[in-house]
Amino acid sequence: SAPKRVLAANAARVTTCQFLRVRSHLFPGAAKRSISTLLADSKDKLCSGLGTMTDHVIVKGEGSYLYTDEGKQLLDFTTGIAVCNTGHCHPAVVKAIQEQAAKVLHVQCAIAQHDVGLKLANSLVNITKELFDNQPTRVFFWNSGAEAVEAAVKVARKATGRSNIVTFTGGYHGRTILTQGMNKNKTVYAAGFGS
Repeated sequence: SAPKRVLAANAARVTTCQFLRVRSHLFPGAAKRSISTLLADSKDKLCSGLGTMTDHVIVKGEGSYLYTDEGKQLLDFTTGIAVCNTGHCHPAVVKAIQEQAAKVLHVQCAIAQHDVGLKLANSLVNITKELFDNQPTRVFFWNSGAEAVEAAVKVARKATGRSNIVTFTGGYHGRTILTQGMNKNKTVYAAGFGS
């Protein structure tokens, strides 16, 4: 269809607003469909290996609680896999995110550094030096736990000259090829992907 050709031909120039208009044209009625219908329809659209434990659709989080599209209140024992240690939508965290988003959203680390990242690195190095008797310390920021695990494997291999990695049953390390090969308790993450 014409919108698909326009999107493909002008992908580098399409603004967010243009994309949303094209997307709404490609998926008519998506905004009007019930969340439960969207969930049912998504089963064959989401990549396998996610291993979702429930069919709950979360629409809001506040403190230690999550709220579903059906109005159920759930106590979040995982805190978003330890991402939301201060609770969901803590006012101080929301304010800090809003303030930073108004300044700069992302600085690609291979291009330049940004002040907040440098300040955080300095603080973390000072803390870890105290913990490790002033041993040389460096900080590695990345996007996900899997990438952090892969970086740790690379650093360990370089530092030791050894290639083998010991993992434990029950451990979870991520969903990349390397890390899913290290997961021994949740085979759903690797099923059908060759590791």
